[in-house]
Amino acid sequence: MFLSRLSALSAAAGAVLIAAPALAEEDPEDAAPCHEAVALSLLGPTIRSADAYLACAKVPGQTAYKIAHSRYERFAQLAAMDKRDLAEAELIALSTPPLSRAPVFTNAPSGAIVIGGEQSIGHTQVEILGLRAKFRFVAQDYPAALDLANRSIAMAGYDPGVLLDTEAAFALRSRLALAAKNNEQGIKLAVRAYLRGSDDPLIQEVIGQQGATIKDQLATMRAQLRDKLASYPFAISARGRVSNKPEDVERVVSEAKAAAAQLEAFEREQLGPL
Repeated sequence: MFLSRLSALSAAAGAVLIAAPALAEEDPEDAAPCHEAVALSLLGPTIRSADAYLACAKVPGQTAYKIAHSRYERFAQLAAMDKRDLAEAELIALSTPPLSRAPVFTNAPSGAIVIGGEQSIGHTQVEILGLRAKFRFVAQDYPAALDLANRSIAMAGYDPGVLLDTEAAFALRSRLALAAKNNEQGIKLAVRAYLRGSDDPLIQEVIGQQGATIKDQLATMRAQLRDKLASYPFAISARGRVSNKPEDVERVVSEAKAAAAQLEAFEREQLGPL
């Protein structure tokens, strides 16, 4: 009797276990450290908020988007507090495989869905390499700074999606050339940096020393280039293709590629090889 009753209880328990729904797995992007990081960052940059972003990035099973986004935010917080070594370490992490290969590094607005279904963090590898070059320049590690700047420039080429992100790399190369008394090359590099949007004081000074006609021409080219390229990253994203008419996307893409080609032709003919 006892055994039969135990068997019946076991069967009933088994039925309950089978019928019970499985617990939903927690979304790693919705983990507590991720919410804490955002809340703390509203109070300004602190070590605590920077560490919360790192904790968010390290949540088991975290998405590539959230890892990259959190580590970039941690970099920004640390840089704002002048924690240069820690900030530079985040840039290195962001630009090192396998994370650096994730398709989240685009200039589409942060959170926008890009081709492949991933979200963009609003920053590119070209930009991150340029930032690393600036950190090495400030540390007076000039060979490393030049290498990183060249990597940034080579990675971008004349791709309209990242072309403007090389402004820091070209500005740095201009500084190095001028410091080495290679004035002709330094001025040409300053022009490249300026056209890409550099506001570096030295670049502005070099451009300001040019004749009025040249200054006006460069200023017009700079404004037109930014105007034609500004909408391109979002236009080619998955979200941009869905939310815009196909003919509008085609127009933006066509104008951006034409602007990049015009810049390439101008620099090849007027500035020569790098």
